[in-house]
Amino acid sequence: MVRKASVAGTFYPGTRKEASGMLAGFEKKLSGYSPGYGKIFAVVAPHAGWAYSGFTAAHAYAALRASLKKSGMGKKPRFVILCPNHTGAGAPVAASLDDWETPLGTAKCDRKLVETVSSHSEFISPDEEAHRFEHSAEVQLPFLQHFFKDFSFAAICMGHQGMDAVRDVAKALWKASEKTGFTVIASSDFTHYEPAGQAGKKDLDAIGFLKKLDADGFAREVEGKRLSICGHGPITAACIYSKLAGAKKGELLHFSNSGEATGEESVVDYAAIAFV
Repeated sequence: MVRKASVAGTFYPGTRKEASGMLAGFEKKLSGYSPGYGKIFAVVAPHAGWAYSGFTAAHAYAALRASLKKSGMGKKPRFVILCPNHTGAGAPVAASLDDWETPLGTAKCDRKLVETVSSHSEFISPDEEAHRFEHSAEVQLPFLQHFFKDFSFAAICMGHQGMDAVRDVAKALWKASEKTGFTVIASSDFTHYEPAGQAGKKDLDAIGFLKKLDADGFAREVEGKRLSICGHGPITAACIYSKLAGAKKGELLHFSNSGEATGEESVVDYAAIAFV
C-alpha cells in the first residue's frame, strides 16, 4: 500500500517543482556550512511549515549527508523517523508498513527494519491510522528525498510519550542497530506560542541537557516546567538510543523561531540537533 501525502500544499509545497525549488533554496543558503562531525547517530529536526522551520531542518539533513558520506554509508542509507501523534488516532506507538508518496515521488518503507525494531519492543505495533493525517513524519520525507535520493525508512508515531514507552523504543532501536545500520530522526518543534525571549530561554536550557546526553534531565525539565515540546518523547528516545549506541554528546546545529518569518511576538521555536 502507499500512503498518500496529507499535508502537501499546506505545510510544504504541493508540486514537485515548488518543493524541489524550496529545498534547493535552503541548500543554497547553507553554502559553506560544513559541520564536520564524524558518525551521527540521530538528529532532531522540526516539522512545522517549511516557510517557518525548513531552513533549520535543512541543517540537520546537510549534517547527516556529510556524516554518511564521510563514513562511506551514503549509498542507500536507512532512517528511522520517530514522530509525535498530533491527531490522537491509531495505536499508542504505531509503525507504518506503507510506502509514502510526496510531490517528489514515493519513499520506500523498509519493512524489514520495521520488523527488526518492533521485534525488540513491547510497545510498537503496526498501524496506519496513526500516520494517515499526521504531518510530523511526512514533512521530513522530502528532505530525505532531496538530500539522499535512494534510501529507505521506518516511521514510528509515538502517541504515548511516557518514559516507559520512550525507554522501550530506545532500547529496541539499540538492539536493532546491532544487526543493521540506520540513523534516527526525531521530529519535533520546541516551545509553542510564547514570547521569543521566554521561549528561547526555556528551550536552550532544555537543549543543554541534550548536549550532555542527559535524557533523564531533559525529560524532567520538560515535565517540571511543562514545556510544550510536542515531540519530547521522540527526542528523549533518540538521545537514549544514541548514548547506548556510542554517542558522546549532542550538538546544536541551528536554532530559530517562527517570529523570524512572521514578525509576531508569540513564536514557536525550532532546533536542529545532532547526537554524535
